[in-house]
Amino acid sequence: MKKENWAYVFVGVCAGMIVAITIQWNSFIDPDAFYHATMSQLILQHGPLKSFPWLDLTLYGKYFADFHFLFHILEIPFIYFFGFSVGIRYSIIFLTVVVAITVLFVFKKMHIRYPAFWVVLLLLTQTFLTRISLGKATPLDIIWFMLGICAWFKNKPYWLAICAFLFALTHAAWIFLLVSICILTCAECLIEKKLQKKHINLFVFCLIGGFIGMLIHPNGLNMFRQSWIHIVSIGLFTPSASLPMGLEWKGLTLSDFILMYDFWILILMFGIVGYSFSRKQNILHDERVRIFSIGVLSLVLFFMTLKSARTAEYFSPIFVLFIASIWNIVDIKKSYITKWGIGSITLCVILVTKGYISTWQDFRKNTFADSLYSTSTRIIAERAHPADRVFNNRWDDFPVLFHALAGTGDIRFISGLDPVPFDMVSSTLSHDYNELSFGTTTPTKEQVWSVIHDRAHSQFIFISYRGAGYKRLLHTIASDQRYTKISESDDSLVFTIDKTP
Repeated sequence: MKKENWAYVFVGVCAGMIVAITIQWNSFIDPDAFYHATMSQLILQHGPLKSFPWLDLTLYGKYFADFHFLFHILEIPFIYFFGFSVGIRYSIIFLTVVVAITVLFVFKKMHIRYPAFWVVLLLLTQTFLTRISLGKATPLDIIWFMLGICAWFKNKPYWLAICAFLFALTHAAWIFLLVSICILTCAECLIEKKLQKKHINLFVFCLIGGFIGMLIHPNGLNMFRQSWIHIVSIGLFTPSASLPMGLEWKGLTLSDFILMYDFWILILMFGIVGYSFSRKQNILHDERVRIFSIGVLSLVLFFMTLKSARTAEYFSPIFVLFIASIWNIVDIKKSYITKWGIGSITLCVILVTKGYISTWQDFRKNTFADSLYSTSTRIIAERAHPADRVFNNRWDDFPVLFHALAGTGDIRFISGLDPVPFDMVSSTLSHDYNELSFGTTTPTKEQVWSVIHDRAHSQFIFISYRGAGYKRLLHTIASDQRYTKISESDDSLVFTIDKTP
């Protein structure tokens, strides 16, 4: 093996070890892993899904599109050969290794010095490590995103089109790649004072690649409709004030950002100081333009993380690329750089260690165990008939329930995956549902009956013990003779609705 290729082996081994040590092997910190694994199982059994009856009261039931189709296909062999629990973890490790190797490849193509060093530090970054270890499509998104950015810098329109095409089959967020190359184009044009033909070609090829990817997607035109909802209605105009949104849609505060990227901010500051006093001679014009363009993109993505924390998965590698590019033009051999180098490295090591420990601890609290709700879902599966509805008191429990009950006659649920598609179909029912589940006052018996029986037409009530809101709803249901408790465990309760007023 060539000497330069050993860096890929080193980074791949580091990536696999880091994520294998970080994740829990019997629980997840994000329940969406259950949904993705179940989708992979259903595709294996029935082929690509054309409809989604489990959430028939939401837009998912009316215009379903499998946003993560390519990820679900990729996850199939892991689930098939190793089963649900182990298979998901193996897929997480595999994709993390591929992400690390991909970023290393991009850094090498961008002529970054010591690229393996930067990639390993990126893997230890709190937000980045968390996002790629959730059992979701995030690693695959990052792969296409970074390869697409590299293709833009290298003026490879066909490769950019391929990345956009695969990105569109993986996630609706392929638009991030299109927007990013527009930002890079604007930044470069600001320096060069002109729009070049290559800029137009790169944009058109990216747009065409993404468009074709959406067009040939198994869910076809629904991808366009759902992408608009996902990007605009949920992403840009996130209704956090009126709906209980997931944490990933909440923006990072400035203090959160500083806490999560503290050692990167420190390295950036040292790099700027180093550039001011120890810059390399004869810096090429193209290198200056590249650094400026990456800096502008980093700045835009930074502001986007303040809007939505999930943008951190794209911001992190671009931010590291920018910092590494700054250090590329610093002469680290000069004496006054090396004098404070040991002290600064020591401080960075301390901050990196602190951040990783925090991430490791996060994966061991507030988790969703593989066996979560197993008693309750077993009882429901034994008693339910096809197309029966379960009133789940928390929409974010849906992935776990879906995994356990997807094969039981298409049992329906009231809400799941995201609260916005439910609200867009029936804002009044959505509002009343959220009041029952997350409200601050105890609902009356008639309010509960109206939502659960009269309007949602539920046959079962599933009450999760997560959060504090369930106690008020449970108090009302337990005091009403129209509901019969059929299961009680340490994580949930199940009632049937077997009496009329």
